[in-house]
Amino acid sequence: MVVKRFLIHDAFAAYLEVSRDQLDASLTYRASCFGKIFPLTVFKGPKQSPTIRWICNRCADGRGVVTPRDILDLIRAKQRQQDIYAAAPEGTSASVIGPTSIQYGFEELSKRKRQTYLQAEFPHLWKDIEARTVCRAGSSQ
Repeated sequence: MVVKRFLIHDAFAAYLEVSRDQLDASLTYRASCFGKIFPLTVFKGPKQSPTIRWICNRCADGRGVVTPRDILDLIRAKQRQQDIYAAAPEGTSASVIGPTSIQYGFEELSKRKRQTYLQAEFPHLWKDIEARTVCRAGSSQ
C-alpha cells in the first residue's frame, strides 16, 4: 500500500524505474521498491530494525493492530522531506524519504493520536496526561 501510494505518479515511477505491473505481482518487487524510497533503517547502528518494521512497530496500537490510516499519517513525512530539499536543493540523499523525515512523521502522528484518542476518549484524565507529556518533554531537553 505504501509503495503504491508513492508511485501513483507516472513521472515518479519512471524516475525510480518501477514497473507498476510487477508491483501487483510480486511481494519481493514491492519490498525492493520500498527500499528505493525509504532508508534501510531509521537510525544508524548494527542492531536497528528495518524501516518497515520500525514504522509498523510505532504505528501498532495496544493490541498490536496496525491501521493503514496511521501508516499513511506517518509517511506524510514526505512533506518534511520536501521542506528539507527546498532548504538545500544541492544536497544529496541515499533515499527519497530520509530518516529525519520519518522521525518527524512519527512525532506528528503521536501528537495527533494523543489529541484524537486520549483527549477525546479520556477527557476526565486529560489534565494528568497533559501534565505528564509536558514533564517528559521538559526532561528530554
